[in-house]
Amino acid sequence: MDKGGQTVGTVTAMVFGIAAFILAVIVAFLITSTMGDAGLLTAQRNTTTQNETGGHLNATGYTLTNSANGWFVPGSITIIALWNETDNSSIATGNATVSSAGVMTNASASVWSDVIIRYSWISYSDEEQTEELLSGNFIESVDNVSEQIPTVLLVLAIVVVLVVLTSMVFICQKLRQPGEM
Repeated sequence: MDKGGQTVGTVTAMVFGIAAFILAVIVAFLITSTMGDAGLLTAQRNTTTQNETGGHLNATGYTLTNSANGWFVPGSITIIALWNETDNSSIATGNATVSSAGVMTNASASVWSDVIIRYSWISYSDEEQTEELLSGNFIESVDNVSEQIPTVLLVLAIVVVLVVLTSMVFICQKLRQPGEM
């Protein structure tokens, strides 16, 4: 095989390698997306019950601590019991509502400034969390790769120019030597 054939083989291998990488990323996106969308990972969800002190029950709302962790299933928080921490009296759970974001607000005219809240919530399974993080990492890596594409193309253009120049030098040397072509 001559030098031109080796160059074509190298370029072909690079093109197929890049195409295989892009195809693998697309397949990985499809697999993680399908698993998440099909609900295949929901069987291992956990229900947790917790007591939280220092809350308040008024019209402005109180954000439950675990609603901020990002791994609870929206709308899954349920108030089990409420107590007025000042005199340890029970507060009817109908006096409070909880939004899907985990913000507890007062549903009555009474206001309590120091409340103990017993609530439960459902958290995503470890598998769901991993799938979500994996999808996020794929998206971030594609963004990072796309930022580098101009640099990669510039390097490839320089390599092509060098290969063409080298090939021209070899061709010119062959033309100068009579009887060897």
